[in-house]
Amino acid sequence: MLTRRENLLVRPWQQRRFHHHRKKVASALPVIDVGPPAERGHVSCKLKQVQSESERCAQIGKDNCALVLRLAHIMRTSRVDNGWRQPPPTFLRRVGIYLDPAD
Repeated sequence: MLTRRENLLVRPWQQRRFHHHRKKVASALPVIDVGPPAERGHVSCKLKQVQSESERCAQIGKDNCALVLRLAHIMRTSRVDNGWRQPPPTFLRRVGIYLDPAD
């Protein structure tokens, strides 16, 4: 309960503050951000991962080139004939016991 003096001096200020507050509440708009977060370059494009991937691709290319050169050398040179003289056996992969060692 306010005294008569407080009613005269304090109450108008309280009412003004209350009405100002009610105006602000009535004019308030929704401010919740429902959009996606800002995209950060260092998160979406990991430079170390890109570097390691390019190094790995370079190593694979180098190995492939060496393999092609070796295969070309094998195909170019004359090799010992490793073909079968008779058709190979088709069971249990037992090759050694079915070939004559004298042949």
